Amino acid sequence: MPTKRQRRTHTAHSRTSDFAWALLMEQSLDGLHSSLEDFSFQYPTVHPEASRHVWEIARDEVLAEWVREKPGTRPGYWWLFDAPRGSDECLLSIGIDRTSHEFTAQPRLVFEPRMRIGSDGQAYLEAKRGDYEHHGLPDIDRDKHGVAIIELGPWRYESEATYLQRHSLFLPGERRRLFNEDFEPEVIEFEETSEETQYSTTTKGNQ
Repeated sequence: MPTKRQRRTHTAHSRTSDFAWALLMEQSLDGLHSSLEDFSFQYPTVHPEASRHVWEIARDEVLAEWVREKPGTRPGYWWLFDAPRGSDECLLSIGIDRTSHEFTAQPRLVFEPRMRIGSDGQAYLEAKRGDYEHHGLPDIDRDKHGVAIIELGPWRYESEATYLQRHSLFLPGERRRLFNEDFEPEVIEFEETSEETQYSTTTKGNQ
């Protein structure tokens, strides 16, 4: 969810626009001027090389500020460009042959998504692609029309903190700033109303 922008004096600012910085930090874009370059950067799966270039320029500054504010998590562009690549087995399970799909051509398909937590409490990797905009979460179960299969929910996934710990990706000092609840599963639920089925907020814990 977009957050309030803050004035910054980082060195990356001189090499990236305010628009690009706000996008990388998942802040509100309201009132920010966007150039043609910014417009292409806003769609990284369409313009992966331009987006990767801007991310690499600002990465260290973005991650430092992001982790100061939200330890145990990562921004969407980190998931897209820096999250661990899926293993050959993982890629093949979702129909991707590593030799025929270059990362730059299919940027959102190859990072390893967050694991799902089964009813027995065991974590496992689903044969699904992760979504960088949802910080590595794979999609929920849907029918052929794209409608959620509610009886298969709720959907429980490892937290971002658990993912980072599993891959030994914490920055120095980051782990000690976290609490037990940061490692609890994230839960996605749907609720029935009199008018329609609504998606609920992602929550933590065994709810």
